[in-house]
Amino acid sequence: MIPMFEPPPFGEIQLAILAPPVSQQARRTEKDKFANLIRSQIGQCQFLLAGDVAVDIEWLVHEQRRYESDEAPDVDNILKPLLDTLCGPEGLMIDDCQVQAVACRWIDSASREEECIQIRLRFEPDEWLSKRAFCLVHLGKGLCFPLNRNAQPGAVLLLVDQIEAMLTTRNKLIERGKDYYTAKGVMSVQRLFHRSRVGRFTVIELDSLRAELNQEMTAQPACPGADDLDRAMLDLRTRLASIISQGLPELATERPHRPAPDPESPREETSAQ
Repeated sequence: MIPMFEPPPFGEIQLAILAPPVSQQARRTEKDKFANLIRSQIGQCQFLLAGDVAVDIEWLVHEQRRYESDEAPDVDNILKPLLDTLCGPEGLMIDDCQVQAVACRWIDSASREEECIQIRLRFEPDEWLSKRAFCLVHLGKGLCFPLNRNAQPGAVLLLVDQIEAMLTTRNKLIERGKDYYTAKGVMSVQRLFHRSRVGRFTVIELDSLRAELNQEMTAQPACPGADDLDRAMLDLRTRLASIISQGLPELATERPHRPAPDPESPREETSAQ
């Protein structure tokens, strides 16, 4: 199995599971067997989709089995086990809250013996994260930000400082009466996830992550120009810390609106003295 380190650039993944789906009411052994079939196809994917995802499910099943027996599950009951398998550390998504749209249907198949589930996921091609060194940082109040720790510790440290500053600014704007969507404009395009939705992943507290990153930076060997870079990073981090601790300055008072001059009204003549 050849690893896939990035999602397809055209923003679509297709899977074909040569087995019937399982119902939400099925036994755990049946659900696990079906989940393993899906994971056998996505196990080579070394990335997680991090934005909105549209899921399209097509179930090929013989009409007589669908209508004239009680063996085939209802269409709405096959969604939950399938979506749960597509999420988590072994899946393709972080959580099923990313599913913005889902379509599920069955189609008559000429074969009575072979059933098939075809799954198509559509997404923005650049909204993904590598599974390598993936973690979620708890920023407080249950909000977690997904990131990779496979960059230089100083760069990751700057990133988490910036994310914390943006979240603080957003919350201050909301406190001052701005609506959520206006305040959201200061945030990263990467969504936040609630901690209750990401229990299967590693979640690290912000202060703990900072301590680990500072320790890693201390252990790194010195390199040419490192002092200048450290000073620049320290200056930037100090500014971000100031934003977080002091909050936003008072919002400027809006200037009074002055109506545009009427082109037909006579202008006042001014003479040079």
